[in-house]
Amino acid sequence: MWKKKDIYDKAIFGLFVFYILAMTWIILFKSVMPSEFYSIVGSRKINLIPFVDIIVGKPYSMFEIIGNAIIFIPFGIFTSMILKNTSISSRIMLGAALSLVYELIQFVLAIGVTDITDVILNTLGAAIGIASLSAMRALIKSEFNLRKTVVICSTAVCIPSAMLVPVLSVMWLR
Repeated sequence: MWKKKDIYDKAIFGLFVFYILAMTWIILFKSVMPSEFYSIVGSRKINLIPFVDIIVGKPYSMFEIIGNAIIFIPFGIFTSMILKNTSISSRIMLGAALSLVYELIQFVLAIGVTDITDVILNTLGAAIGIASLSAMRALIKSEFNLRKTVVICSTAVCIPSAMLVPVLSVMWLR
C-alpha cells in the first residue's frame, strides 16, 4: 500500500510542476513560442483599480475574469494536497503571492498589463480550489482514493490541454 501511495504523491508533485510551468507560459508568455516572444513585449501598464474593465465595458473582459479565477483553481487543489498541514489562510496567501509575482514580472518585462483585478481573481481561484478539495475530501473518505482521483482527473485535463497549447498560441497571436 505504501508504494502505491508514494507513486500518487510523486504523480501529484509532477503534475503540480507541469501545471506551474504551463501556467507560467500562459500567464507570462501568453502561450507564444520563445522565438515569437518579441511579439508580446510592449509598454509597461499598471492598473490599480479593481474590475475597471467591467466598469468601462471592455469587450471580452468577462472571459478574462472567469479565466483568471479558473487558472488558479488547480493551484489551490495541488497546494492543499502537497501542503496539507499548512493553514487554509497560508495556502490562500501563497496563491496571492504567486499571482503578485506574475504581475510584477509582467511589469518588469513589459509584457501584458499589471492588474490588481488579476491578483484578486487568481487568489479567488486558489481559494475555490482549496474549497473544492475540502468538498472532495468530504465525499471521498480515503486519502489514498482522494490522491488517486486527483491524479486521474489532473492527467485527464493535462494531456488534452497540452495538445491544445500550440493551437491556442496561434489563435492568441491573431
